[in-house]
Amino acid sequence: MVGVERTIIEHNLNVVPGSNVVKQKRRGQAGERNNTINVEVAKLVQTGIVREAFFPTWIANPVMVKKSDGSWRMCIDYTDLNKACPKDCYPLPEIDQKVESLEGFKWKCFLDAYKDYHQILMRKEDEDKTAFYTDHGTFCYQKMPFGLKNAGATYQRLVDQVFKDQIGRNVEVYVDDMVIKSRAEQSLLQDIAETLKTLSKTQMKLNPAKCTFGIEEGKFMGYYGLNGKLTALGRFIAKSAEKALPLFNTLKGCVDKNNFQWTDEAETALTHLKEAIKSLPTLACPVPGEKLSMYLAASPDVISAVLTVEREHQQRPVYFVSRALQGPELRYPQLEKLVLALIYAARRLRRYFQAHHVEVLTSQPIRQILLKPEKSGRLAKWAIELGEHDIDYKPRTSIKGQALADFLAEVPAEEEATKSQPTKQELSAPPETWMLHTDGAASKEGSGRV
Repeated sequence: MVGVERTIIEHNLNVVPGSNVVKQKRRGQAGERNNTINVEVAKLVQTGIVREAFFPTWIANPVMVKKSDGSWRMCIDYTDLNKACPKDCYPLPEIDQKVESLEGFKWKCFLDAYKDYHQILMRKEDEDKTAFYTDHGTFCYQKMPFGLKNAGATYQRLVDQVFKDQIGRNVEVYVDDMVIKSRAEQSLLQDIAETLKTLSKTQMKLNPAKCTFGIEEGKFMGYYGLNGKLTALGRFIAKSAEKALPLFNTLKGCVDKNNFQWTDEAETALTHLKEAIKSLPTLACPVPGEKLSMYLAASPDVISAVLTVEREHQQRPVYFVSRALQGPELRYPQLEKLVLALIYAARRLRRYFQAHHVEVLTSQPIRQILLKPEKSGRLAKWAIELGEHDIDYKPRTSIKGQALADFLAEVPAEEEATKSQPTKQELSAPPETWMLHTDGAASKEGSGRV
C-alpha cells in the first residue's frame, strides 16, 4: 500500500514538551483475541502500515471489539498519548451545508477511501510513539492509525487540499465522506473522470466494493438525499426524536396508503412539534478555542444531547441532537445509553469536538466506567473513540438559560404543577436521581431517566 506522498501531508503528534511518557501496563488477551491480534498485525506489517518498534518510549495496549458479524476489530488505546497532544483547530465543514449543497444535482457517486486514515504517513519522529504490545514484540504505525487525536483534522486538511478546485462545483467532502455530484447525465462521466484523475495524482486509493456510481439517492454523512433537511430541524429542538417518536412509529411500516392509520398519539406529537418550531431558540455560534459544555439525557426509547456555550453568565444552546434507539440499544443499561448519547453527539458534532475543549456535565459516573480496563468490548471501543477528543467530565450544575430548561425537564408537563416542590421523601433520595424544572425547583424523577 503506497498512500499519499509525504511531501503533500503527514500526521504530526506535536507532543507537548515536558509531558510524562506513559508505558501502559500490558493487559492479557484471551486465546481467540490474541490470535486475531497476531493475524491482524501480520497483515499490517505486510502492507507497510506498521513495523516492529525497538526501545519505544510510549506503549499502548490493543483492545479487541467484536463486530456485528462475530469477527474481531483491533483498536489501540491511545488515551494517554492523546492527552499529551495539543488540539488541532483546523475547521471542519458544516454538515448541514454539505447535505443541502446536493440540492439540484440529480446524479451522485458515493466514494469510499481504501483504508481511510492509513493512506496518510506518520511523521518519522512520531512513529515510535504509536507503539503497542503483541505476543511477538512491540510494533508501531508508519501510517496514521485510527483513534489518534487530530486524525480527523489531518484527513480534512488533506481532502480540502486535494479537491480545492472541485469542492462546491462537482464534489463535496467531509473527512472520509466523499460524493461526486452532477446536474445532468451528460456531465456525469466528465465529473467522475476529473475526480479519479485528482485521486490518482495524489495516490489516494478507493475501495471499489463500497463505491456507488450514477445514482439519484444515497447515504451521505448519515443522511439519505435531501431528507436530511428534515433532520436538520432537530438541531433547534430539544429532544426532537422523543417529541416525534409517536409520529415515527405511526409512519413506520406504511408501505402504501392502505396501511396508514393516523393515531391520537401521532396527532399529539405533530402538535407538539409545530409548537416547538414556532418558538425555536436562537443558537449561539462558538468562536475558535471557546470552551463548550454538553448535557446528556436518555429515556427508554430515545437518547439526546445538547451542546452549549456560556455567554454573559447565560448558557446558550449551540446544537441539539437526538435519535431513537433501535434493536439491541433498547436493552442497554441506562448508563450505557448515556455513553451512547455522548458517542452519537461526538460523531454528529465532530467539527465542534475536534475544534473545542468540551465539558460533559453529568451526575453519572461516565468517566469512571470508560476508564475501567475490564469494561465491555462496546464500552472499550467507545472509550477509544472518545479518547481522540479533548473531553472533561464534571458534575452537573444548575441551568443558566430558559432554552436549556426544557431539555433537562423530565416530568411530563401535566404533572409539573403538582410536583413543583420536592417532598420530604424526595429530599432524602440520592442526588443522582434529581433533576431541574424550568422554574429551578428540584424534583425526584420517577421514570428512570437522567
